[in-house]
Amino acid sequence: MRIQSKIKGFTLIELIIVIILISIVSAVGMALFPTTQQYASRLIADQWLLSFRLAQRLALTRQSATELLTLSTSDTGGEWLLTISQGATTLDSVTIDKVNVTAKISNIDFASSCDNLTSAAFPVQWYFNGYGDHVTAARAQMTGNTRICFADTNPREMCISPSGYSYEGSCL
Repeated sequence: MRIQSKIKGFTLIELIIVIILISIVSAVGMALFPTTQQYASRLIADQWLLSFRLAQRLALTRQSATELLTLSTSDTGGEWLLTISQGATTLDSVTIDKVNVTAKISNIDFASSCDNLTSAAFPVQWYFNGYGDHVTAARAQMTGNTRICFADTNPREMCISPSGYSYEGSCL
């Protein structure tokens, strides 16, 4: 008894067609992945949030009765410069690319969309006392929240409470 087996396989044309189809599907799929531009407001909001939290921690750590801790934010054209200082001592500094994102700040409007707020007038200085509280330059305790919006196609918000705590999201 003799068993015959036929070897079956793919032809070269079938393999080439499959490779072409995989190439087309992967090219279309790659175009659907988000670019870093789509994450710009998220990255910027995270950097600002980290700077505010660091400023509060340094204010608590250094606890100076005579000097407030200052977080200075300035717009240098294509980037923001955030500098944390106490007196004449610079404690930290970070430069953040703006990537077509606009910062908008409000102390009173917590309900409108970010698009309806006016753009921030830089430089802006934020002050923290030795207890980590958000205060004015005259050491008066802030009585309300401060809302910061980073506006682009996907806006992000952050809030600074009078206690100095900064968080991402809407001000309550």
